[in-house]
Amino acid sequence: MIVSPDLAEEARIKALHELEILDTDEEKEYDDLVRLASEVCGTPISLVSLVDEHRQWFKAKVGLTATETHRSQSFCAHAIRQNGIFIVENATEDARFVQNELVTGEFGLRFYAGLPIYAAGGEALGTLCVIDVAPRSLSSEQIEALTILAHQVQARLQLRQQKKQLEHTLAENEALTRRLQASHDLFVAFMRHGPFLSYLKDRDGRYIFYNARIAQHYGVGEADWIGKTDYDLGPSDLADSYRQHDLEVLRTRRPLKFAESSTDASGKATHWNSYKFPIEDASGQLLLAGISVDVTETLEQHRELMRVKEQLELLASTDSLTGLANRRSFEARLEIEFAVSQRKLRTLVLLVLDIDNFKRRNDEFGHAAGDQALAFLGNVLRSCVRTGDLSARIGGAEFAVMMPDSDTKAGLILATRIQKALKDRENAPPNLTVSIGIATTAVPCATRQELVIRADQAMYMAKVAGKDRTVVHSFDQKPT
Repeated sequence: MIVSPDLAEEARIKALHELEILDTDEEKEYDDLVRLASEVCGTPISLVSLVDEHRQWFKAKVGLTATETHRSQSFCAHAIRQNGIFIVENATEDARFVQNELVTGEFGLRFYAGLPIYAAGGEALGTLCVIDVAPRSLSSEQIEALTILAHQVQARLQLRQQKKQLEHTLAENEALTRRLQASHDLFVAFMRHGPFLSYLKDRDGRYIFYNARIAQHYGVGEADWIGKTDYDLGPSDLADSYRQHDLEVLRTRRPLKFAESSTDASGKATHWNSYKFPIEDASGQLLLAGISVDVTETLEQHRELMRVKEQLELLASTDSLTGLANRRSFEARLEIEFAVSQRKLRTLVLLVLDIDNFKRRNDEFGHAAGDQALAFLGNVLRSCVRTGDLSARIGGAEFAVMMPDSDTKAGLILATRIQKALKDRENAPPNLTVSIGIATTAVPCATRQELVIRADQAMYMAKVAGKDRTVVHSFDQKPT
């Protein structure tokens, strides 16, 4: 049967008012759940919000002083109209909320994620939501944890509803007790069998509870660690770290997040995001509670992505045959070094080298011989240039060496060293020589392109003069 929106809203408001929960005092069990939701999701604000006819009222809140807002501004009013989680990653890019006062005003809301909370009859009463003033997203693990916590809020609201029914009829007492126990068992099952480590310690660090995931991770029984501390169970350096984190939470009496690691029963290292928070038992004793989420795979994926990124960056900036910088990398570095030389009045020296008779070498001996000459020259340049200089292959048989904060004399010394190495090294390709042109910003130079042209002209003059030699650019040079 299809129910009209008006009738559905009427039933929803009726169910909410029957709870008699609006404008009631704070209750620790709801406060603990919103605090845990905020910590698990890493957001500064979390609420249990109940949506009335003209307002949303906060049964529990963390990170916010207001107790209610007008329904017209409410993100929760949208969340209760759908099944499952309602997420707005960036409200400034969402047409439904871009003009909302909570977005444009002092509050500056950007991120919202809320799960509907239902009455026993299926009416949506409000939400458990997390809020941030910066755009963001949630991981699948955070969404799963938030869903479980929303179920706990819902269970508590439904328990309230059930208790009120109990006041009206003692006949339902037995059924209600079973539901209460089922809710308790559900929460215990959530803590004991959840896909994360969960534990309780006393002030002295002794375990008073830990779940099945911990027992499985460390290869112990589900009661073997009760009454023991981390110092009894593993390396002292890890125990020191855990204890330091625990004491900080107990001292500050506020939830904190830590990056922690452990070694499982097989010796494999595991990395965790640990959310630790203080709680009190029935007698008022302060305890340390914790939930640790396995982030090992996420960290490994991040490291692998970084390795791939570094490899791609290297491939993008390197000539594969010679191992030197490629032309794109050379141009980028020249732009920087030329600007520095102009700004700081430091001399930049540029050498342009070209293999002599390279086409003839390819024609007579084949392209493999040409590649061998290119690779050999690349090795010579890497061994001859100074640290901080850049050698690059900028064309087919054309190379360049950039020498920041240098002078013409140093350029000539390097050119001589290169030409000598081509003749003296063992296994050098036969008759491998280069013509070298040198230009410098010591002679005023308007652009970096002009510096390259000067060095190239000087290299051409070296070719004209007989090859296998070095020429320093001079304005008196007139190529023929």
